[in-house]
Amino acid sequence: LIFSLSLSACSLFAKPKPVPVVEHRVLKKKIVMTGFAVKVPLQVQDLDDVAQGIPREMLSRLERSGNFLTRQSKDLLSFDIKQDSPSAKLVKQVAADNDAQFVVAGEVRNAGIRSDKKFLGMWETRSRHIEIEFTIYDGMTGAFLSRHHLYRPAEDEGKVGRDKPFGSVAFYATNFGKAIDAVLEESVAWIRKDLAAFPMM
Repeated sequence: LIFSLSLSACSLFAKPKPVPVVEHRVLKKKIVMTGFAVKVPLQVQDLDDVAQGIPREMLSRLERSGNFLTRQSKDLLSFDIKQDSPSAKLVKQVAADNDAQFVVAGEVRNAGIRSDKKFLGMWETRSRHIEIEFTIYDGMTGAFLSRHHLYRPAEDEGKVGRDKPFGSVAFYATNFGKAIDAVLEESVAWIRKDLAAFPMM
C-alpha cells in the first residue's frame, strides 16, 4: 500500500509527456515559367539577361507568397519567329517535363524610347518604357487560360548597364529598373488572381 501511494504521489508531480506535433501539409500549385522572347533585341542590349531575368524574378516573388512551387525552363514557348501561339501538345509536354500544373510564357514587346511632343511641338520629352505580355496555360490540358499586356514608363530614357545584374539592388535603383519592378509586381498579382480559383491537381 505504501508503495502504491508513493507511485501515486510521484505521478502527481511528474511532467506530462509532450503531445506529438501534427504536421500540416501545405498544398501548393506548381507553376513553370519559360524564357521570355524579346521582340527587339537591340532595345535591351544594356540589360543583363532580361530573357531569363524577368521570369526568374516573377517566380521568386510567386514562391515568396507561399502558394506556389516554381520551376523555370530556359526554353521559349509562346513565341517563335512568327510569334505563333504554342500547340496544346507542346504546352502539356513542357508541363510534364517540369512536373507543373500551370505554364506561363511571355514576351518583352517593347523596351524602347518614347517621344512626346508638347506645347505645339516646341517641347519634347523622352522616356523609356517597358511593355511585356504573358500568357497562362493549363498544363494538364494545354488550354489557354488568360493573357495580360502590361506597360510602365520610366522617368527618363537612361540606360541600366550590363554591370548591374538583373534583379539586383543596383538594377532596381535605376529609373528603368523601377519601371520593370512595377511591371513584375503587377504580373505576379495577376497570376495569383487568375490561378486562385483553380483546384490543386
